[in-house]
Amino acid sequence: MGVGKAHASYDNDAKKGDRTAPENTGVIAVLRRQHVFVVTHDISFRKPQEPITKKMKGGVVFPAIPFPEIKGAISASPGNTVHRYLITLLRKRAIRVKKDDATLLIGV
Repeated sequence: MGVGKAHASYDNDAKKGDRTAPENTGVIAVLRRQHVFVVTHDISFRKPQEPITKKMKGGVVFPAIPFPEIKGAISASPGNTVHRYLITLLRKRAIRVKKDDATLLIGV
């Protein structure tokens, strides 16, 4: 499936590292959820079931999309700055992350 270990972000780790650009509406929506999980994944993880970008009047936005593996969950990919912060945080917590892994935020 291509997913690594999940990390429950009880203390809102993603918010601490949040330097999210306003066009990343998906991350903003995920962070508003009661429970936020950080998941790493590699290229073998399934493709998104919906577009992860939308063209709007002011440019491109990155919306949240459903995460069908968990009922009622949404997911979003963080920008590079937040991704690097999350990878550093996971490694500090002794969670093994491969060099080419991507991060995904899941909100429930």
